[in-house]
Amino acid sequence: MDGERRFDVPGRASSVLPWWLELELADIRESEAAWAGAVASAPPEPEPWMLREWELRDDPRSRRVRAPSLDKSFVDLVAEECDDGGGEYAREDAGADGSPLPLPEAVVAGLQDEAADLLVGRIERLDREDAARSAERAATLAALVQCLGGTSEDPFRRLDAPTLASGELSAALRVSARSAKAMVHEALELTRGA
Repeated sequence: MDGERRFDVPGRASSVLPWWLELELADIRESEAAWAGAVASAPPEPEPWMLREWELRDDPRSRRVRAPSLDKSFVDLVAEECDDGGGEYAREDAGADGSPLPLPEAVVAGLQDEAADLLVGRIERLDREDAARSAERAATLAALVQCLGGTSEDPFRRLDAPTLASGELSAALRVSARSAKAMVHEALELTRGA
């Protein structure tokens, strides 16, 4: 016998397959059936990148800020209150100081100005935070250079410290060696005494 046996394959007429191939096919069918049963019983676990994306979408700081725009429905609502005559925004009613109340468009424009002022304030705060982080990064990089031999008595070690620091930085931040050297050089220039 030449190592082949006759097996009946379901769905086909009798064929000649090697016995080892038939065993492999049976193992594959069993593992596929077990996998299909496991998949059907439990929901699939999401990938880590998908979980991170969901976290970012849930974080209110990562949401895009919508530009303020004139909301026509708000203007119509205020105008309707004014036209009714009995609302708190009625045009013929005078305010507490005796002056007439503003038109709905003026109210909406005032709200937009306030929103714009808040957004400008947020941008200023973010700019201050970025400057503080940049200064902290420069001081930390300068301290790293000093820890790696920047204050050593040995002149060779002192000259080699920025290269060692840029190598560490390149590995930690996953940036090129050239970028890391530029960051270390800039930090040393910024933190050097006048």
